[in-house]
Amino acid sequence: MPKIKLKVASRTDRKGADSVTHVTLANPSKSVAFFVRMKVDKGGGGEEILPVLWQDNYVSLLPGESREFSATYRTVDLGTAKPSVEVSGWNVQ
Repeated sequence: MPKIKLKVASRTDRKGADSVTHVTLANPSKSVAFFVRMKVDKGGGGEEILPVLWQDNYVSLLPGESREFSATYRTVDLGTAKPSVEVSGWNVQ
């Protein structure tokens, strides 16, 4: 399975005591993106925020497909850091 690079965009909203990070994944390649895992970190490369309730995770994207996902977590678990989304997968660079 060829390695691919996904396009990732995210934004975060606060709702009361919770934060919701919305993630858009796009697969511009001609290959399937297999078993893609998303996580929300405290800043780029920081500690993973846990617990997180994902709308969906560990997904596959068909060639040319784009989908949006959401992750909900307690704002206090983020602290003063800015949330950052990291993506990995079976054939994702």
